[in-house]
Amino acid sequence: MLNYMEQLNRDYINKAARKYIKYVLLLLVGITLLAFIYMNISCTPQLLQPIIISLIYSATVSLLFILIWKTVVNNSHEYAVQLYLGFTATRFITAILVILAYFLLENILRARLLFAITFCSYYLIMLIFDTIFFIKTESQFPSTK
Repeated sequence: MLNYMEQLNRDYINKAARKYIKYVLLLLVGITLLAFIYMNISCTPQLLQPIIISLIYSATVSLLFILIWKTVVNNSHEYAVQLYLGFTATRFITAILVILAYFLLENILRARLLFAITFCSYYLIMLIFDTIFFIKTESQFPSTK
């Protein structure tokens, strides 16, 4: 019976990971398309670099997170909450480091402002998505009891 429950959990985790990757990629494509449309309508080609940096950061962090999540939850689901908290803190710290690095490299105030607004938009959207996705995933997780 326990073997069956472990297999059920692993199947659920793999399915959730595939669904997460699919949704993240669709969400990032949608955000990026909207950003490109805004860039063209507002005639601000300076947004191209912030959009690309934000897209690469968001995709990389999200894909790394789901791979780590899948490994940790497959081995010991009881550490999932600590994983979420740790990952949120790590994402916040790395986001600050990316913004600071850009600010050190860019000396034009308007470009800094455009980057900060673009990057923070991606960051907040992905943070909200992750929160909603993992609340739903955890609430539907098969019980081992």
